[in-house]
Formats: sequence, C-alpha cells, structure tokens
Amino acid sequence: MRYCKGGRRSNTQIYGITIDNRAPMCYTCSMLIDERVLELIRALNDAGHDAYLVGGCVRDSVRGSTPVDWDVATSATPDESKHALHAFTTHDTGLRHGTITAVCGGMPVEVTTFRVDGEYADHRRPNAVTFTRELADDLARRDFTINAMAYHPDRGLIDLHGGQADLQRRVIRAVGDADARLTEDALRILRALRFASQLDFRVEPSLADSIRRKCELLRMISAERVRSELCKLLLGAGVKRVTREFPEPLRVVLGAEPHAVEGERLEERVATLTLNTDADAILRRLRFSNADARSIRRVRSIMSDDGTAVELLLRYGDADAVRRSLRLRDALGEPVAATLAELDALLADGRCFTLARLAVDGGDAVRLGLSGKAVGNALQATLEAVAHGALPNERDSLLQALTQWQA
Repeated sequence: MRYCKGGRRSNTQIYGITIDNRAPMCYTCSMLIDERVLELIRALNDAGHDAYLVGGCVRDSVRGSTPVDWDVATSATPDESKHALHAFTTHDTGLRHGTITAVCGGMPVEVTTFRVDGEYADHRRPNAVTFTRELADDLARRDFTINAMAYHPDRGLIDLHGGQADLQRRVIRAVGDADARLTEDALRILRALRFASQLDFRVEPSLADSIRRKCELLRMISAERVRSELCKLLLGAGVKRVTREFPEPLRVVLGAEPHAVEGERLEERVATLTLNTDADAILRRLRFSNADARSIRRVRSIMSDDGTAVELLLRYGDADAVRRSLRLRDALGEPVAATLAELDALLADGRCFTLARLAVDGGDAVRLGLSGKAVGNALQATLEAVAHGALPNERDSLLQALTQWQA
C-alpha cells in the first residue's frame, strides 16, 4: 500500500479540464491506494491515456473509510485499455458499456471508458453509450454528487459537482436535474435511500421531492435489483429515519403499507417492515432466497406467538431467537415485559428446553423397550416436564420417568 497525496497544480489544464485558483473542482486530498491499482493507472498513463479512480472508492476514501473495491475510468477505449494493460489478465465483462475487468494480483478492477449515456428507454440502462475523451462528460452522467468525484494519485481530487462538500454536509444530492437522473434509471430511487441509510445522510430536498413523485417507476425494475437495494437500505444505520421519511417508494416495493422498522438483523428488519402485510407474498415477489425467507418467517412466527416463555422455548428451541423476537415486540409497544423476565429467569436457572440437552436420549428409550412413535412421544413428554420444572434434568430421574411412560 502507498500513501499518495494530491493537490492543486499550477497547470492551466488537467486532462482537458481548466483549473484555476477560483475553480472548486480540485482539492487537496489524501488516499491510501493499493499498489496494484497504482500500477494499473501508471500503465494506462504510460500508454498516453487518462485514467482516474472513480465512484465508491473515491467517496469512501474522502470519508476516511477503506474502499472495498476499486473502479477506474479512462480515456482509452476497451481495445486500447487491453493493449495498455497487456501485463495484466483482462476479461471482457461489459464491452457494450466500455468496461473490461483487469486482474491485479488476484484483485479484479473494473476499467471503463469515459462515456456519455444515450436514452434510457426502460428506466434502467441506456440503449447505447458514446465513448468520450473527456472526464467531465463521464462525471456528468453519474447519479449522485458523492459518487461523481475522480482521483489521480498525482493530480488529486477532481470534484466538478460538489461531492466533497455534500459529504461534509452529509447530504445525498443528484448530479444535475434530479427528475432526469431518476427517470433515466429508476433504481436510483432506492440507491439514494440506501446511501442515506448506510451513511446516515439526509436527502437533499429537490431529490427527496423527485423520489416521492417518481417512485412508481420502481415497478419497471427487476425484483432481484429491488431486493438487493432494499436489503442494503434496511441494514443501514439511518434505516428508521429513512423508512419513516420515505414511505411512498416502500409502498410501491412492498405493495402494502410499510411498518416501522425495528431490530438489528436483516431478518428482523424485514419482518417488522412487513408486519401486518402478506409477508409471504412479498418475499416471493421480491425473490428472497429460501434460507432468508425461512429466517424472516421464523421471526414473524415467534413475534405472533403469545405463549409463555417455557412454551416459546419448547416450540422454537433457540433462546436467543426467542429473546430477540420478544424485544422486537417490546420495542413495538407490546406488553411482553413479564414474558421477558420469565425467559431470563429460566435461562439463569439453566433449565433444559431442547432434546439435545436432555440427560436421556432415544437410545435409552429403546433399551427400555419403547419403539416407533412412542420413543419420540416419550422423550418430548419428558422434555416438557423438565422445562416446566416438574422433573430435574438428571439421568436417573428421567430413566424412571421413561419406565413409567412404558408402563
């Protein structure tokens, strides 16, 4: 890793962009850049092409966070990029949109030609793109100002749309006209809310107004894309505020009135968001995986169960899941304090509530002459007696209880 510092240069132009002391577009900036990515940028520069880090890696670095991945925008066409990056393994991953992927020491880096997008007939992707040699053109097509910055290790930060200031103000703002950006790609409606939730930023008023007016366009977006953005939104630190402030797009996504979000885990937040709705239909429509759907249904099942603490432990066998679900109900204003207290007392007492912890097992029942369904029935009855405190979880006592069951 190399610590690179960039700042203003005395040149009047940097890669076609005029710089002077009054232009708020190139700031002193420091980024910790992976040496492998620097080698890639050097290779493009040495071949005579402009190349900048762009997008999320710049946004995260300006915020002081470590980037998860790296994206490079360049004046080179895909063929020119592949020629300049002959020392790297490259893959044609999106030639229609000017993208190749270069493998840098085992790490994939997307390298995309500066471009201008054509019309968006489906409210998701442009019908065609036009390659350009100008970084400014490429940055102008991007969604939000915080994602429309570029960085070069020698030239510093290029910020034509005020992204750095918006990061400092903790604001999500569209590049240019908000209506145009959302109409082009309706998924940006959820992306804006996702960034607002993840970063705990507020949405700039004109963008917020556009989100509320344009949210019906989300019906044009695939269920998989909607689910992905929704889940990222729900896991953000600002999820309660964002979902409270923007119920309109959530109504479109869910097909129902969203409920207040509670909990820490994704399954808890989905379960509460879809409370009082046909959650199964929502999970199917948004194509949640079978595993995720089971986890969400389990939370909802426990939340809707009015059993005692012992009954809940016996039914679900997971003390942590029961406690978390009861706390969700408590956060939603339900009177479950007594059940929570009972649960804590049972667990402090070390009470057994699963067959795995029972001092006898199926083998013991068989040796005592039980067979077939009688084995399971006897063990379950014994477990319930132990869980309710009628029997100690001691082997001799439980063997005697099994013998009586046989009689």
